[in-house]
Amino acid sequence: MRWRVVGAVVFAFACSYAILWGFNCARARLGEAVEDLAEQIEVAGQPRFEVARRTRTLEPTEDKRLRIENIAGRVKVVPGGPETIVEYVIYARGEDEAAARLRAEPVEVRSAREAESGDRIWVALEKGERWPSHVSVELVVKTPPERALSIRAISADISVTDIHGGIEAEATSGDVRVTGSGGGRVAVSSTSGDLRVEDADGSVEARATSGDISLSGLRGPATTAKGTSGDIWLAGIQSQEVSVNSSSGDVSLEEMAADRISARSSSGDVRITAVAGEHIGVSSSSGDIAIEVARPFSGEIESRTSSGDATVSLPASSDCEVEAKTASGTIHGERWQEISRGHARTRLGAGAGSVEISTTSGNIHLNTKD
Repeated sequence: MRWRVVGAVVFAFACSYAILWGFNCARARLGEAVEDLAEQIEVAGQPRFEVARRTRTLEPTEDKRLRIENIAGRVKVVPGGPETIVEYVIYARGEDEAAARLRAEPVEVRSAREAESGDRIWVALEKGERWPSHVSVELVVKTPPERALSIRAISADISVTDIHGGIEAEATSGDVRVTGSGGGRVAVSSTSGDLRVEDADGSVEARATSGDISLSGLRGPATTAKGTSGDIWLAGIQSQEVSVNSSSGDVSLEEMAADRISARSSSGDVRITAVAGEHIGVSSSSGDIAIEVARPFSGEIESRTSSGDATVSLPASSDCEVEAKTASGTIHGERWQEISRGHARTRLGAGAGSVEISTTSGNIHLNTKD
């Protein structure tokens, strides 16, 4: 019995010690976080200095792969000659230029030619150092346009112009812009930032967690845009397949031609104008849907919304069956041949195609024009 009491006392003491130790550690970490925040606020008001400017050259290579990594600042890639030229500038804030240079001292830009993964250019820190606040690096890379790029940035914007060998660009916090990518595949993503791709002949995939997506002038076989929180806008797309998905945000598709078009929004409006396609599927859990077909239609359209109005505009010379259903709403339009409460049907031409419009709670509009 005595040993049980002793054991219980020891156990209680050990638990108390562990709790006290954990509390002290948490208090120490909180104190460090407060000090870091105070330092960042103080440094933010200090002047910004250019503390280093360098140029580095990588000799020509048959390996087309090029990796670029930056922690904070900017990455810009443009076409150049046979050599890859890296121009970089390091900026830092400080009370004076000497203090700014001291703050940026652990930061350096490195380059290497790696047999397994091609050329690599990256921003690095001395071993054991943390990234100093208010230090940024701007990388400008001139490389042959046929290079295949892989770019990673933590807190930096990325821009790529006229590189045709394929592009993968990912920013944790920053905007990504790609222009004139030729026939190579383009994949861009950002956790917090906007995405923009213009004038591309290859397949394009854009994914944003918190930010808008803008795609225009694309001519590749497949175009994919997925956003968690932000608007999505596509214009001037000629593709075999277009897929757009937004969890929270509006979707707008303008002047596009594709065999198959899919547009979805969980919370937001979906608007498609001047579209030409054989298979068009549009859905929204909470939001309005508007579809305007550019030329006589004989394919398939499926429009579904749980809470919102649905409007479909077709040329009068289209060749399709049209059916509309609403559980709670009104059906509008002058071309309905059969109409009753919550249901309507009509035929344009011989009725070769199929158009289905449905909403659980909302009105339906069918417009036909010559």
